[in-house]
Amino acid sequence: MNLKVTLSAIIAAAALMGACAQQGADPTGVREIEVAMTDELRFEPDVITVAAGETVRFVVRNTGAIDHEFLIG
Repeated sequence: MNLKVTLSAIIAAAALMGACAQQGADPTGVREIEVAMTDELRFEPDVITVAAGETVRFVVRNTGAIDHEFLIG
């Protein structure tokens, strides 16, 4: 499956899921989610759950040698 399509599907699914435990919440109410992109064409974590209306900030790190894209569609 195309990397862009896979990532878009992951992010879309995450946006539709219910609330879960807060990760890296800061005093401004923005939840920070760290995402690692690997050369095995994987994203870690492979599932992200957010509440409807929740504000999130993605911190994206390429942990491999291959260039990657991170798209939110």
